[in-house]
Amino acid sequence: WITFIPAYISSPGKFTVAVEIFAILASSFGLLSCIFVPKCYIILLKPQKNNKKHLMGKMTCKSL
Repeated sequence: WITFIPAYISSPGKFTVAVEIFAILASSFGLLSCIFVPKCYIILLKPQKNNKKHLMGKMTCKSL
């Protein structure tokens, strides 16, 4: 959003709508990435941590 303000102010009349749409799409993509990338990382690259025992925090410190 910090970069959105100067781009919005400096864009000419008909491009302000495109800047608004790009800002909405970029922020939505960023939010969804922050939510789902860690989950996909655990599911795809660390399948041993994807179980109920690990998620509930019942594992000992030695196994981490």
